Amino acid sequence: MKKYSFSIVSKITILVIGLVMITATLVGMVFYYGNNRFLLQNEFRNLARKTELLAPSLVNGINEGKRDLKFLIQTEDLLSYAIKDNKRKRKKLKTIFTEYLKAKNIQSITLIPYSKTFKALRVSKVPLERANFAPFKISEIERWQSVEEQKGGVSISGVSLRKISGEVVLPERPELHIAKELYLGDIRVGYLILTIDYGPNIKNLVNSVEQNYRVLIFNPDGDYLYGPDKKKNFGFDKGSRSLVQNDYRELGSFLTGRASTYSRFLEKKNREIIHVLKVPLEEKNPKSYLGLALITPHDKAVNAGVVVRRRSFIITILIIVFGGIGAWIFSHFITRSLNYITDIAERYTKGETSLEINVDSNDEIGLLALTFQGMIRQVNERTRILKRLERESREDKNQAEEASRAKTLLLVDLKKQKEEIEKVSRDKDELLAIVSHDLKNPLAVVETSMDIIMEDAGDDFSLTQKDLLRRSKNSARFALNLITDLLDLARLEGGIKLDFEKFSVKELIENSIDAHYLKAEQKNITVNTNFKGDFSVYADYARIIQVINNILGNSIKFTPQDGEINFSLSVREAEENESLKEKILIIKISDNGPGIPADKIDKIFNKYEQARSKDREIGTGLGLAICENICSLHDGKIWAESTEGEGATFTIEIPRVMEAVSAQQSSQTTQKNILVIDDSADTRNFINNILDQKIYKITEATNGVEGLALLESETPDLILLDLEMPEMDGIETLKKLRGNPKFVDTDIVIISEHLGENELEFVNREANDYLRKPFHPQEFLEKIEHVLSDPFEKELDSLKRTVLIVDDEEAIRDLVAEYFQEAGFNAITGKNGMEALFLFKKYPIDVLVSDIRMPQVDGLMLSRMISKEDPEVPIVLMSGNVVELPEELKKKLGVAKLVSKPFELDVFGQLVLDLLDERGITAPRKTDKTAKTKNKKKKATVKEPELKIVASQTEKSEAASAIKGGNLLLVDDSEDMQTLFKLLMKKEPFEIEIAENGKLGLEKFKKGDYQFVFMDINMPVMDGVEAVQKMRKWEKSKNKSTPIIAITANDSAEDIKKYIESGFNRHISKPISKQKILGMMEKKAS
Repeated sequence: MKKYSFSIVSKITILVIGLVMITATLVGMVFYYGNNRFLLQNEFRNLARKTELLAPSLVNGINEGKRDLKFLIQTEDLLSYAIKDNKRKRKKLKTIFTEYLKAKNIQSITLIPYSKTFKALRVSKVPLERANFAPFKISEIERWQSVEEQKGGVSISGVSLRKISGEVVLPERPELHIAKELYLGDIRVGYLILTIDYGPNIKNLVNSVEQNYRVLIFNPDGDYLYGPDKKKNFGFDKGSRSLVQNDYRELGSFLTGRASTYSRFLEKKNREIIHVLKVPLEEKNPKSYLGLALITPHDKAVNAGVVVRRRSFIITILIIVFGGIGAWIFSHFITRSLNYITDIAERYTKGETSLEINVDSNDEIGLLALTFQGMIRQVNERTRILKRLERESREDKNQAEEASRAKTLLLVDLKKQKEEIEKVSRDKDELLAIVSHDLKNPLAVVETSMDIIMEDAGDDFSLTQKDLLRRSKNSARFALNLITDLLDLARLEGGIKLDFEKFSVKELIENSIDAHYLKAEQKNITVNTNFKGDFSVYADYARIIQVINNILGNSIKFTPQDGEINFSLSVREAEENESLKEKILIIKISDNGPGIPADKIDKIFNKYEQARSKDREIGTGLGLAICENICSLHDGKIWAESTEGEGATFTIEIPRVMEAVSAQQSSQTTQKNILVIDDSADTRNFINNILDQKIYKITEATNGVEGLALLESETPDLILLDLEMPEMDGIETLKKLRGNPKFVDTDIVIISEHLGENELEFVNREANDYLRKPFHPQEFLEKIEHVLSDPFEKELDSLKRTVLIVDDEEAIRDLVAEYFQEAGFNAITGKNGMEALFLFKKYPIDVLVSDIRMPQVDGLMLSRMISKEDPEVPIVLMSGNVVELPEELKKKLGVAKLVSKPFELDVFGQLVLDLLDERGITAPRKTDKTAKTKNKKKKATVKEPELKIVASQTEKSEAASAIKGGNLLLVDDSEDMQTLFKLLMKKEPFEIEIAENGKLGLEKFKKGDYQFVFMDINMPVMDGVEAVQKMRKWEKSKNKSTPIIAITANDSAEDIKKYIESGFNRHISKPISKQKILGMMEKKAS
């Protein structure tokens, strides 16, 4: 075995010992020749530490005295005595104070009335002659340092000598006074003062100081409270003041300065070291304190340090010597075992695996040997495991390949099973059709036959025979209804495709009532209808009338003789939590029958569930389950309400309500021809179902080639053209149409899902309008009627300039349009950039005012395209997010001004008017601008829907006639809502202030005086509910009450109840309007 006489451990040990020796030598030299500065600094730190430890004993009893004072104030008759002297109360208070002094470390208790009509009450542990007792003066107490700033606060005096009639009482005794103002309501009636004997505090502190130190205690004025010279204690030296700054001039600036500690070597004064600390009597008031100083002779500190230095030096030398020897022996000892372990490691690396390390040691070397031995065993074990895993891996690979082959076979088998399941499904449908035919037909024959037999029988049959015939007929009818319901239910649960179309709801209900007329007539039942107008709905007519027939049939069946059934029809807006944001049709059917039991009302729509067991004789229990399925397929719902014995009410809700047929449409005598060119069969069917066939004649083509072929033989009034089609797409078709003189003036509306920027320019130039897929039926109808309507309904004033206002917020569009109309302009509005492009093409626009953020085409793209079309048109953009645009970009887009939302309408309008004046655009306008492009066929006219006619100011202000004006506070985090509110109220006599959240709103509410507060509910930092609660709490303390109105989109009964309980007077549902705001203010004013 190779031996190492000098291991790396030994080298490191020797190196460390050498560094320690060098460091110790250098430190010793610095310490010895450092002119004792280290010792001096060390003594400064020692003095500071001792002073900090002594300081708490000076303030003992102050906090307890404050607590005692607050406790005594609660004493019965204390406040009443402070107002009026009373012997009985005085005696009672004196007894209470005396007993309290016995239990507490308090010198005396003094009650000083604020009134000078009677004397103070004082109880003391030290008896004093009544003639010598001089109460505290109010002016003196008011100069004491206040601890609590609020009314009725606590004040603490400085430590002073106990005096009677201005003279010091011997022996001298320092005292501290704690006073608290006494209030009865808002009236100050006096002071209650506790006097604490401060002598024990000073005595305890002095007794705890070592003999090598001298103690000085003084107040903020420098008066001695304790010092080495007994004559100067307590600031009393033969009738004159003894000040610490007279003996130690260095402390003069310390007493008047802000520093809390002071340390110094007094070389001229007996070579002493002094440390001074300001000990505050109260943490919150640093001006009230006692000075504490410790003094020690410098020579004693240095001599003690020299002794320590010499001993430390000798010990350090001995440690270095013996440590070096020990380190050498230790390193030599551990080298032996390390050499042995190293040799074993070398043998293991050469391939010897069966090795044992024998090191008889329990220290780190022994642990290293055991760890190394364990490592050898683990490596050997892992080697064996790896070999086994390699063998198992080969086996797993073979199994995986086998499983892959089995999976392939399984997929083939599953495919076959799927085909079989599909075949079974087809067979089931065929079976249902067969059952429907082969069962229903015979049963119908049986039922009819029974009717004939019963009709022809006359008196030939007995009563028993007639009863059997009736039962047979009813059984056949029951079986027939059951089969019909089962087949319907199976188809509905299988997810049948509904056949949507547009139809009149009123007509549907009347048809259902007509079908049940005879049954109702037999029981003399009256069917009443209460329709608030007629509505059209986009739904499956056959399925909806099936639901109505089922409910009406049940009502007739269960309503007693001479009963009554009522229909009502209405429409509501969709709520925020509903998926379809459309108008919803509500049909209510109520009767005065027996009603539905309470325990059945929630189960009545389950399959085979009926209100009563006897109802099984006249029904299958499937009808209402079918009705619920039909309503669900329409994204609607159905439910029942009933009180047993008083009848039942069934409510049906169906979405996709459309407006009734307009008067203009109904008055048309000739059909409008419309050609639909679209490869999507769903889109063509949708359009066919939406458009009334009595008003429109629809022709269909699946691509551009087919559409052009149809146009050779007919000329439609309107062409609906898709862009993405096979063979010939929409762009190519549009080019060929506009290239044909026959179709230059034909109205063409593009219907497409996507529209690129290049396509947008072409479509804007060549088409009349654009509709983005998918579109709502109502939107589609409005667009068709808009394009086909007479464009000469209302002419623009040819002497006025025309402003185009584009914003997706209708309220902002209308208000801005109103401003410019009052300023002498024609105003046209558009709800997005796409609509604005077509309006710009049709009408002579002199200035464009547009929002930046809009759907389809935003304000920046609109500006670029308008500027490209006519660079002379000035463009003003509005934005709530973009504060500024680079000048280069504004020049490129043709933007003259960018205005940030929210803005004052008058300021904004004046800015636009000034811009127009700079451009020389003022009325009257030039008449040569009526035909800017080849497509502007129509003279300066605007369609009725696009021209906003503004009511007179008198009409608009009628709603606010009861309101005299004043200040309004709007609390809302939405910039658009802030702008909208200001614009809505700009013509009203109100000053409007804005707060962005509940916290800022609360702050403004406390500072201002507002006639009304309008507040949003959901806001950051502090929401509306929390804000209104805090406002009401503040108002309660001020005896005020301001009307606070909630602005919310959540107007359910539960939400409204929560708002009212939190402190709101009323609420306004979003979207807000001027009429809602003024109406709410009028209600509150009245």
